[in-house]
Amino acid sequence: MRLNGAQALVRCLAAEQVGFAFGIASGKLTPLLHALSLTPQIRFVGLRHEAAGAMMAAAVFAGSGRVALALGEMGPGGLNLAAGAGVAFNNNLAALLVTTNQHHAAAYPHRGMFMDRDTRAVFAPLTKNGQPAIYTQNSLLNLTLSHLLIVAIATLGASVLAVGLAILVTRPAGMEFLPLSRMISNVGQTFPPVAVLALAVPVLGFGTAPTLVALFLYGLLPIFENALTGLTTISPEIEESARGTGMTEWQRLTQIELPLALPLILAGLRLSVTISIGTATIGSTVAASTLGEAIIAGLINSNLAFVAQGGLVVGVLAILIYDALRALECRIAKQTGMAVR
Repeated sequence: MRLNGAQALVRCLAAEQVGFAFGIASGKLTPLLHALSLTPQIRFVGLRHEAAGAMMAAAVFAGSGRVALALGEMGPGGLNLAAGAGVAFNNNLAALLVTTNQHHAAAYPHRGMFMDRDTRAVFAPLTKNGQPAIYTQNSLLNLTLSHLLIVAIATLGASVLAVGLAILVTRPAGMEFLPLSRMISNVGQTFPPVAVLALAVPVLGFGTAPTLVALFLYGLLPIFENALTGLTTISPEIEESARGTGMTEWQRLTQIELPLALPLILAGLRLSVTISIGTATIGSTVAASTLGEAIIAGLINSNLAFVAQGGLVVGVLAILIYDALRALECRIAKQTGMAVR
């Protein structure tokens, strides 16, 4: 059987007992990835950044002694591979660069949120030595949507647990659990998110899951404390009037207490979301798809343009969502007759 170049190369790699290949599943690597999929001896692991592939390959070799390959494209991908190898302090890393006759930018005209000349001109002064001005390894729009989805899922989970704990400890049967509830909500603030990621990766693996755990724990405290304050500062006269009308405890909770406490709960939610939007960027250190991918790529390659693009989008998102939740909080507070500070 006649083999093409990619198939012949993969057979050589298998003969050299290469066990893993790490890299970005991009267009230029398609023939090689297809050949790898037909070779059970070599497992391909798709990542979001070439530097992460270099570090993973180095970690596999250091931990198991098995040869691992880091894949990348010629150009910025090669720089990222070299930077990853430097971070891993590995001088013997097996790396493979793939190139074509096409220019890198022409090969990926669909990549990147900002591709016009005016935008390139804005970020070009932040580059040096011919570095690309626009981050094209992944679409900034895709990274933004993924970033927001991770924050939304983590915040939703933290809100359910935090408000549930606040309701529990404000009931007569659950008051004794207040110290335990405070301890649970303080866990995320006790350990920095980086430490949570380091502890979660061995259990959950690389990807989105460790980031969700870190953001979930980090967002508990502001929501819990605000919900607790809102439920415990309701006027006794209002509570007594509700009991006098014959309302059950469930009716008082759902129709009186939670609606009155909602502005304060939203204030805690606003703070939690704003913190999570900024904190989620570190998730890219464990291969989560967030805007931190562009920031980390810029830091690794000393490219301030990439750092600025990721940082600007994160900052704009935080401001817009903060203001939107603030406006919603004020509107609900006016309906309940509460003053918003």
